[in-house]
Amino acid sequence: MRPFFLAILIAAAWPTAHTQSSLPSCPNDSSAIWTNCVGTHIFDDRTQYVGGWKDNKFFGQGALISGNGYTLAEGVWRHDTVATAGGRWKRAAFSDTTSFFVLMDSIRQEGPFRRAWTLRAFNEPHENFRWLSQRVLERFDCINERSQQVTAHSYSGSFGSGKPLDSLGEANWQYVVPGSVFEYVTKYVCNYPLPKRK
Repeated sequence: MRPFFLAILIAAAWPTAHTQSSLPSCPNDSSAIWTNCVGTHIFDDRTQYVGGWKDNKFFGQGALISGNGYTLAEGVWRHDTVATAGGRWKRAAFSDTTSFFVLMDSIRQEGPFRRAWTLRAFNEPHENFRWLSQRVLERFDCINERSQQVTAHSYSGSFGSGKPLDSLGEANWQYVVPGSVFEYVTKYVCNYPLPKRK
């Protein structure tokens, strides 16, 4: 599912992005800075990024692929964020089974809490429910280190694509476990610099 018009929209949003076909391969020297080239990097969790690079960061057309061969995120990257599925998403954390993305443009202050859309990209379809991705609207109590699911929607495809499989409503507040993967997501949302109101 790669509509031509989505590609044009993303290209317009990121005018400085390069396409893979116009770039040389990145050098084999691991000490070299990867810039204006195309290459593959494999992370500790076996996830790999395949695409363009600039100053050792994801840049241009590229895809993040799980160790099991499922596409986690695909689009135009800039400074390690991906423009796809309605905005700019940052991979804030990952575990052996899941990559956690935050929709940067959705982070808001709501009274004492922050709110943001997050996305869980599973390395393979979820064992019991066959989800491959899940979009979750969450509240973050940054002072008390808690989070609350407002709504969650699960999908058969990557990054909220494919067939909708399940929807869940508001859940109870949960304390963020210190040292957990979700602690990184919480810190990212809570520390994200919001524009000052005029």
